[in-house]
Amino acid sequence: MSTTSPSSRRRSDLNCLPSTVKSHIARLCADADRSLASTLELLRKTATTDILNALGDFDERRNGTAIGNLFCVSKEWSAIAAPFRFEKLNLKQFQSAIFAMRIVHLRGQHFKEISLVEASLPDHVQLVGLTPQLPNIATISTSDFRVAATSRRPYIEMDSDEAAYLENGIKNLFERVEHVSLHLKTVEALPNLLSATARGRLTRLSLHLEKPTGFSAFLETLVDLRSLDRLDLDFAGIFRTLDKQLTTLLAPDVSPAVLDFVSLFAPTLSHLALIFTSYRVHFVPQTPQGAVGLSGPFPHLEGLVLEGDAAALEGPLSSLTDENMPSSKKLVYLPDELPPATERRSGEPPIPTARRLIPLDHLVFHPIKPVPSTLDLKQLPVAQLPTKKLHRGQAAYRGVLSYSRGPAQPAASEFEVVKGKVQTTLKFLRSWRKRAKSQQDAASLVKMARALCDVELERIAHEA
Repeated sequence: MSTTSPSSRRRSDLNCLPSTVKSHIARLCADADRSLASTLELLRKTATTDILNALGDFDERRNGTAIGNLFCVSKEWSAIAAPFRFEKLNLKQFQSAIFAMRIVHLRGQHFKEISLVEASLPDHVQLVGLTPQLPNIATISTSDFRVAATSRRPYIEMDSDEAAYLENGIKNLFERVEHVSLHLKTVEALPNLLSATARGRLTRLSLHLEKPTGFSAFLETLVDLRSLDRLDLDFAGIFRTLDKQLTTLLAPDVSPAVLDFVSLFAPTLSHLALIFTSYRVHFVPQTPQGAVGLSGPFPHLEGLVLEGDAAALEGPLSSLTDENMPSSKKLVYLPDELPPATERRSGEPPIPTARRLIPLDHLVFHPIKPVPSTLDLKQLPVAQLPTKKLHRGQAAYRGVLSYSRGPAQPAASEFEVVKGKVQTTLKFLRSWRKRAKSQQDAASLVKMARALCDVELERIAHEA
């Protein structure tokens, strides 16, 4: 009986994988690098001296990034990893002589994001010259790039025509991108930095301001932002992020300024999520006697999500009245801890009771932390709202079928819940496949194949 010699057996390694799987590996390496960088940045902001020293040792011993090492494996892997390795360009990389001499000409088409915050005048001059080599930039972060604002650092002799050419070159770049992030002293400079074309094209605008002044000029500019889906504001620690078609507001604390800002969009909002991470009793808003709730009416608002510190949510919750939000159908109430703190800020107006007769279609009520057994939930203001359907408890576990998008780490107590949901999904999948097979339904099989891509990648990883 003949046997196959070991040398004639087929050997498999990473190079034998399909190109789509190789690209997915590169994407996971880049995601891991971003996650690690984000975690290290957070640690450095909050760490003690001992932890900072340990982080320094880690940086010294760390041998590059995952995507950088993958890029160096071979020519084939270099081509696969390049779009992920050269996706973002920071100021240090941009100032490198190697970048201008070689990298931008070989890999310029891969860059999608460039950050030139605090860049000098020569940096902006170089940017205009290299713009044709960066055709796919979609996000740019920079400070005030006008010559008068940047000529303090390395001096370049430049007449008025050259200065105008420089500023127009960067404005033209702004007209190509979808997201502009500007670090400015005040918002008053904004109309001079963004042309009408850029304002009409932008889908996201981020403003990092040293002083919260001049907002009358900003509100006039806001009218021209016809395509805007997300607005990020960061100044004086007041409010932070407004996104998803201007429907989600994340703020470190609640204040009349934040609530009044949301109320600007009252006529058009259909869904709104408010996330307040804290309620500081000693925080003094600019107008302590200002609004404690949302001033409307909000005629089209159907869905409202309130999440975070329960004390900070009491004011917005009181806004859910028949007159203020007549079309509301669903409320998702996610306080971090109950009962809310009873002490309120000095000078703050009393919070009214939400008087509502029109019932909600659905009320989701889920405190993040366990509720004390002595607390009567029926006495809470949210329990006084009429509703057709009340759902209490945590939403369905979100990580069931998302292995490749991030590590699924449910708590041990969630095992039975997750197991039951997976069994239900697999049961439906079997019946769906059987039905599609008997009916010769190719479209359904294609849908199944697309949905099972992550499962196929898990199988390949398991068998490798």
